[in-house]
Order: sequence, then structure tokens, then C-alpha cells
Amino acid sequence: VTQLPRVSATDPIPRLRFAELAEGVVGYWSLWRIGLVDQSSGATADQSFRQVKIIPIFHHDDGRNLSTTARHIWDSLMEEGAKVELLGNVDATNSRAIYDRLRADAERLGENAYRDLYERHQSQLKREREKGEYAFQMRRDALSRVGLSQVRQHRLRLLEEDVRVWTEALRKREQIMPELLPVLILRVEAEHG
Repeated sequence: VTQLPRVSATDPIPRLRFAELAEGVVGYWSLWRIGLVDQSSGATADQSFRQVKIIPIFHHDDGRNLSTTARHIWDSLMEEGAKVELLGNVDATNSRAIYDRLRADAERLGENAYRDLYERHQSQLKREREKGEYAFQMRRDALSRVGLSQVRQHRLRLLEEDVRVWTEALRKREQIMPELLPVLILRVEAEHG
């Protein structure tokens, strides 16, 4: 999913005519990648995605956002032999305004998806923290049984360094940024619309 291309605000927007859409369906369809990015271990933004969701959005020319239509168009695009006709591109002078409107829709409509990703990330971190703390405590307990005091103290110092490194890595993973990227924007028209 992280390998999907990105669309910019100035890219031409293809116009497509769908044979299987209901009459009167006309507007802009877009596909957005919503993700959480953590910059742990020096990874680039694309490499550091931990959680990603893809959402389709259909913005009808009358101002409505139609989620069922958005999913139907996505399904149609994925079908082999889909009855779709390329009609050219939308006038480039409107691309920025269209992009801005669709991005505002994606921010609003993607809020629940982002919240779900965030909660899943926090749960995962909590489980990792609990497992790590338990594992380090088991190691401490085992080291407390080492007979020679100098050996025990040396190994405990090494363990505390491991704990420090692990804690720092976990802290970095807690620092996340939301990411909203357009994957595809299309002008969509029904065949008899």
C-alpha cells in the first residue's frame, strides 16, 4: 500500500465515463491513503508507516459525498473488463481548487479512519511495553541469583543499558504524525448522465 503513487494538486485530472453508474452521477472520485508515520530508526516516511488505511471518496457536483458510490466506483475500477471510457482531462486551471476541496473532504471523512489507526497504534505500543517490561523483570530476577557480586553488578549495568535503549526506541515510536496522501483523483460521469 505504501508503494501506491501520489497525486499532486497540479496533476491533470482524468475524466472517465462509467457505463454502470446510475444516471445523474457526476462528480469527483478520489482515493486517499491515511496513515500514521513514526520516524523510529531513521526510516523515511514511506518506510516508517506502521498503520495505513485507504478510503475512497465521491464528491457529487451537487455537493454531497456519496460513500456507497465511492466504493462502487472503486470496485468497478478493480474489475477486469470494466466498462470505462477515458474522455481526456479536466481543464488544468481548476485542478488546484478541485484538489483543495477533495482534500478537505478527505480530512473530514477520514477522521474516523485516523482515529482507528491511532487507537490501534496505542494498543500495540501498550502491549509491547508490557511484554518488554515483563521480559526485563525476568532478566533482573535471573541476574539476582548470580553468585558473584561483581559479575551480577556488571550484568545488571548491561541490562539497564538494554532497558534504556529499548525505552528510547519505544518513546520514538510513540511520536507519530498523521499523513493524508491522495493516490488517485478522477472526474467521473455516468454514461447517460
